[in-house]
Amino acid sequence: MNKKFGYLPAVLCLFFACLVLLTACGTPRLSEPIGLYVDMETQTLHWQKVKGASAYSVEVDGNTISTKQNQFALSSLAEGEYTIKLKAVSGNEEYQDSKIVEYFFVRERETGLVYKTTANKSAYELVSIGSAGGDVVMESTFRGKPVISIAKGAFRRCNRLNSLVVGEHVQTIGESAFYGCSELQSITLPQGLVSIGKNAFQNCGRLNSITIPDGVTELPEYVFSLCKELQSVKFGAGVTSVGDYAFADCAKLTSVEFNDNLATIGQYAFSGCSALSSVKFGAGVTEIGSYAFYRTAALTSVTFGDQLTTIKEAAFYESALTFVTLPNSVTTIEMLAFAKCTALAE
Repeated sequence: MNKKFGYLPAVLCLFFACLVLLTACGTPRLSEPIGLYVDMETQTLHWQKVKGASAYSVEVDGNTISTKQNQFALSSLAEGEYTIKLKAVSGNEEYQDSKIVEYFFVRERETGLVYKTTANKSAYELVSIGSAGGDVVMESTFRGKPVISIAKGAFRRCNRLNSLVVGEHVQTIGESAFYGCSELQSITLPQGLVSIGKNAFQNCGRLNSITIPDGVTELPEYVFSLCKELQSVKFGAGVTSVGDYAFADCAKLTSVEFNDNLATIGQYAFSGCSALSSVKFGAGVTEIGSYAFYRTAALTSVTFGDQLTTIKEAAFYESALTFVTLPNSVTTIEMLAFAKCTALAE
């Protein structure tokens, strides 16, 4: 056989290879995806649609996923830093795939608590314990926005929260937010807190101490009632009123010292506090409500401020007082105020 015919297959292969290469070089690429950003609320990566793309290839942490949408959820990623690689994919021979673009994303640590945005979308509210539990340090900011409140009933009857450090931006705690948290032993409230809803910590059977921040002005009704292990309460300088039944049946509360700004104590506020042995009223207290210290069987000592004007019905009924010194400011002592105080001698 002629040698020149032996080279023919090789020449043809080279020719067709060059033809394919030239054809490929002449095929335009799809445009690169642009406008990449992450919606912090949903933890979703978005980009602008690429004309002619049939799909998009997203590579995260070595795993490549195809999607037809111009978005990709990142919420399932673990805490850490990620370089996300993205390209537009062609569905025909008219275009080549786009070049790869990269986006750097940081997945911040999250406790598992559940939040929702406020009405004006500027902040978050904690609404549920979610998957969190044990000793929890709440997020001060969540997905780029401050957490400013704890919703009504957010932790109601939770049995897997042992302690909680509330975020520094929280200003309000809703009604019954921690009602019946059977395992809650400790909670740290932020200095910026200004409002606590009624029943907020009612029946937290293992809570042992509480410090009220200075910004809180009112302790509403039933707020700490039935906290049977509560032994210590520190009132902030801003508290001006203690509501009805606020500390009723806190059986291990031993002593209470009020600030000078406190003016009124509601009815039954400390009733049934059977271990309460001493009470010191601040200078600002003007009125002690009906049955406020009803059946405080260990209460032997009470010190009144010099602005007290009214002691209402049965305020110290069945207490263990041995002597009482009333300031000259007192103008009204209602019926049964000191009834059945069998140890009262002076």
